Amino acid sequence: MTTFKSIAPIIYCSSIAEAKAFWEKLDWNIVAEMPNYLILGHSGIDFHYSNEIPQTVSMVYLEPENVDAVHAEYQAKGIEVSELINQPYGMREFNMVDPFGNHFGFGSVIPE
Repeated sequence: MTTFKSIAPIIYCSSIAEAKAFWEKLDWNIVAEMPNYLILGHSGIDFHYSNEIPQTVSMVYLEPENVDAVHAEYQAKGIEVSELINQPYGMREFNMVDPFGNHFGFGSVIPE
């Protein structure tokens, strides 16, 4: 049986430079940058941006250790984020949208 170690979504953007600036503001690392491609990393996970793929709305869900801390950090940096909500399926979540219309969900398990 094959074991997978990670997932790296490839997300559309119209500007690699704008994507880079947006995520650098949130302290994500630039793993690699090419004229039409950007790889971002944080805490052992990566995702990619490309301006050569068809434009669609994408959704990425990330699970930080402390969703409240990430929410507060992103708000403090002037990023528009949704309210934190405790979901009936046991996750505390918020959402944001990047400059290209891609949706990012963040959630942590609600402690018992």
